[in-house]
Amino acid sequence: MVSHTEELANAARDAINPNKEELIVQIVRKGEAVTAAQALFDSGAEVIFAHMGVTRLIRNATGKTVVDIPLSSIDLIEAFEKARKIDSVIGLTSYLKPRGDLPKIEKLLDISIHPIIFNSYSDMEASLRKAFKNGIQVFVGGGASRKVIGELGGKHFVPEPRTEVVKEALEEARALAKVRRKQQESEERVRTIIQEMDEGIIGIDQYGRIDIVNKRAHSILGIDDQRANKDTYRQYIKDINLLNALKNIPCRISRAGRLPSGKCWNGPGCMQQRTGRSVSRARQERAKILWPRPSIT
Repeated sequence: MVSHTEELANAARDAINPNKEELIVQIVRKGEAVTAAQALFDSGAEVIFAHMGVTRLIRNATGKTVVDIPLSSIDLIEAFEKARKIDSVIGLTSYLKPRGDLPKIEKLLDISIHPIIFNSYSDMEASLRKAFKNGIQVFVGGGASRKVIGELGGKHFVPEPRTEVVKEALEEARALAKVRRKQQESEERVRTIIQEMDEGIIGIDQYGRIDIVNKRAHSILGIDDQRANKDTYRQYIKDINLLNALKNIPCRISRAGRLPSGKCWNGPGCMQQRTGRSVSRARQERAKILWPRPSIT
């Protein structure tokens, strides 16, 4: 769990079952949430959950699923009721987007709410200083804004989620962790099969990065495993002259013989198709690489 407030951390600790699961809590200061979340993922945390703007911040920065402890209208009203005892003009900090239920809360509590929308910590600081300069001295929002407001001499109230809400978020986190565990087990089985295949296989992810090179591809091309995991496939193909290697791969023969219309898996650059000469079995084995081929009609 990544949080800016000890209050939220204590609520999560009360809801957890220590006999069945481990809750690692990181109380962070401004600018530390993403780094802390990434460190938890890297250390093997199955699920991370957070509250309010911290959830969106981590999702946007890491691209990973983060379970949110939602902020209900009741939680918000309770925080505004505390703030109203000091002043009826109250600022509400929010990351990226405002809440839609503020007019109803204003009417219900007879207060004036001034949304302070920010997209970064520096933006938040500047917006808070501007609001304070304009006469707003009481604020409701997440823990990230607490320190800045305290330095300005203002009052700050953090909406605290109810125990039931935290428990629901934990149930969602448990279910997600179970699904992730099964996915990881399935991925490991597939990777094991790929590593033991006789074909040379190079796999890339959705971002064009090489994410797997099996033993056979290492043997054929002499690929540096550490470097292969860092490069994009386009740069790596260029550096190891893989395209030239593919042009010299012998025709792949199906069980039924040559492919329809005499076409080859390797396309027009195929050495055997161009020259009509056969290639030795040893060279065929050295050049045997599984790689995306042009579609065959």
